[in-house]
Amino acid sequence: MAPGPALADPSLRLDLPPGPLATAVMTLASMAHANIGSQDPGILAIPIPAEHMSGSLASMLDRLARQSHTRLVRLPSAWQFVRADAPRHVAAPKPAPVPDAPIIVRASKRNAPLRDEPVEVVHLTGLERDDFGAAPDTGTLLGQVPTLVSTHWGNGQDKLFLRGVADSSFAGPSPALVGQYVGDQRLTFSAPDPDLRLYDVASVEILEGPQGTLYGDGALGGLVRIEPNPPELDRWRGSAWAGVATTSHGGVGGDGGAVVNLPVVRDKLGLRLLGYDSLDAGYINDSERGLRDVNAAHTWGGRADLRARVADGWTVDAGGIVQHIDNRDAPYADVGAPLLTRSSDVAQPSYNHILTASVVIDGDVAGLKLRSTSGFVRNDFGQKFEELTIATNYHFESVNQSYLISHETSLSKSSNWGGWVIGLSYISGINDNNIGLGILESPAQIEFIRNKSTDITVYGEIERKIFGKLSGTVGARYSIFSLSGEAIDLQAPFHILVAQPRYATSTERALLPSAALSYAFGGGATLFARYGQGFRPGGLTAGQDLQHFEADSIHTFEFGMRRGVAKVDTFAVSATASTSRWRNVQADLLNGQGLPYIANIGNGQLINLNATLTLRVRQGWSLGASGFVAHSHLSPTPDLAVQGDASALPNVVHDGETLSLDHWGRFAADRDWRLGLRVQHVGHSIFGVGPALAVPQGDYTTLAAGGSVRFAPCDVLVDASNLLDNHHNAFAAGTPLAGLVRQQITPLRPRTIRFGVQRAF
Repeated sequence: MAPGPALADPSLRLDLPPGPLATAVMTLASMAHANIGSQDPGILAIPIPAEHMSGSLASMLDRLARQSHTRLVRLPSAWQFVRADAPRHVAAPKPAPVPDAPIIVRASKRNAPLRDEPVEVVHLTGLERDDFGAAPDTGTLLGQVPTLVSTHWGNGQDKLFLRGVADSSFAGPSPALVGQYVGDQRLTFSAPDPDLRLYDVASVEILEGPQGTLYGDGALGGLVRIEPNPPELDRWRGSAWAGVATTSHGGVGGDGGAVVNLPVVRDKLGLRLLGYDSLDAGYINDSERGLRDVNAAHTWGGRADLRARVADGWTVDAGGIVQHIDNRDAPYADVGAPLLTRSSDVAQPSYNHILTASVVIDGDVAGLKLRSTSGFVRNDFGQKFEELTIATNYHFESVNQSYLISHETSLSKSSNWGGWVIGLSYISGINDNNIGLGILESPAQIEFIRNKSTDITVYGEIERKIFGKLSGTVGARYSIFSLSGEAIDLQAPFHILVAQPRYATSTERALLPSAALSYAFGGGATLFARYGQGFRPGGLTAGQDLQHFEADSIHTFEFGMRRGVAKVDTFAVSATASTSRWRNVQADLLNGQGLPYIANIGNGQLINLNATLTLRVRQGWSLGASGFVAHSHLSPTPDLAVQGDASALPNVVHDGETLSLDHWGRFAADRDWRLGLRVQHVGHSIFGVGPALAVPQGDYTTLAAGGSVRFAPCDVLVDASNLLDNHHNAFAAGTPLAGLVRQQITPLRPRTIRFGVQRAF
């Protein structure tokens, strides 16, 4: 679309907080219906101060170019930001698929515009600034997306749920319910959320509802896709930060880190390095051992990305991530004990160590987009718990090693009439679990369990304009799964001589179709309807005995509408209603000895309503609101039904709401400030299935606030969470083996205030 008609329009107005140039570009492109962008992703990531402008599009773009120290180039049908020292001639870009929709959903695998995607999408950018300098992690996402919930076993030990698709509170050998990806690389298979720190991240996309067609098993509830900032090939720069945090009723923590971008060979080879370290203060006291603040958590990690431009339109990226979480003790308290206090004989630590490596090839082949991603993930995680019995205290220990090898190659194309993608993938996973139990601090190993899985897949999806403003999308995925389970009983005194491994295999096939319709109204509004499936293969579960469990599948119909884009348009609203049938629900359970196994617990029915609203009420003010209501019903298996009422799925939060208010402005040319307030309510849920585990949890409200002031090139930040110092029960268990001997709760982290400073260089 040519920029001409909007150039003389003096009514355009820009009102934005400090952030990346991309935010301002997206807003102006939407307001003026113009094609504005850059062929260099690094330019769009350049931070700019708060903007309060009015006038013509040309004058606004000129000011943005000055603020970002770039140069603006006018093309016949577009505006392009380029480096200030770039050549004066810039080749005209290829026509954008939808010029007035600059935000692209990368999780669609065909670069679909956000405005047109027939699915509920949450697109988050600038997570560091949104949380005012506090360490961005899964907790940041939970605070901004009400439909995303989690258990509370401890950092790196939790299980994620989306839109009420929840099977149990234990993270066991079954595939995850929420897919987690860094770019196109799968991060987890049968492992808990690694709780990656989201530093130096360009965006996070959360797709709600089953994504089986494009992502296969492990995405029944949806997926979380993290897009790191890529290396820049022509500029040396970076930033560093440090902070100190104090927790009420607890200790003092701190964090620090840095990111640096190095153009190794200008315009040819670039390296981006990230490193960080943090200590979360403890706040739980142990009366038996006479210790205070026992549950401190230490996290360190980093990321390295190397990008090579090997030819015109072709790049090769190689990178890796490492992160280690050391939880020095469990974060639970005893019911009836003094505030934030429990009694235990020994420390109950846990850890999560993740190491990834990937290679991504991206280029154009005869007008098609080719993307090939190969990756490796090693994830070590473990935990130690007290196992309380009437007679004595046993100590349970679980040590896990998980390996994941993945490869995916896809071809895609976007055009004015729609787009398509086809691809093939291979995923191989191994999970080893060593289980110990005993009365000593170092329990004796009693069981070794190994689960293997292989998934070979071909998939495709096509979107096409049917007529007028009506578009249709259809897709399908065909997968072949090979699974095996092996268990060795190590409890016998002469197990080396007499123990025989229990071993079995199975093969399954699955076809996962999807279909959607969308209609684009005037004013940027879209109405859509979608059908999608999710699937997890059946197989053999290796506990005390090898047992077969059935595949489970979810079938979801959803209807939604969307108008505008949050944080881009002055007014943006979306709403979705969905209903799901979940057959042969798989659940990770523990038997009487603490050995993990998978069982089918029945058929489920889920109904979910959710809505979001963002509004720029006046210059420098923004209001946001989001919420959902969910209902679940379980028709249990006969074995489960005889135990009593088991009609509700665990961890399905009944309702959740978030309200936010942001205010920003400027003291002077280089003196920006920002204030924010967020209120979040998490409704009630139950811990487990059946009367023995249907313990209530949740139903609490928290208040958070933060602020930042920029003294270029530095930012001073303050962040406060749980300002009301609410100690409500977030999770109705502390150890999975306590049974009914005594009740435990996992309280919310008390009020924590962090002061930090960040400097760009």
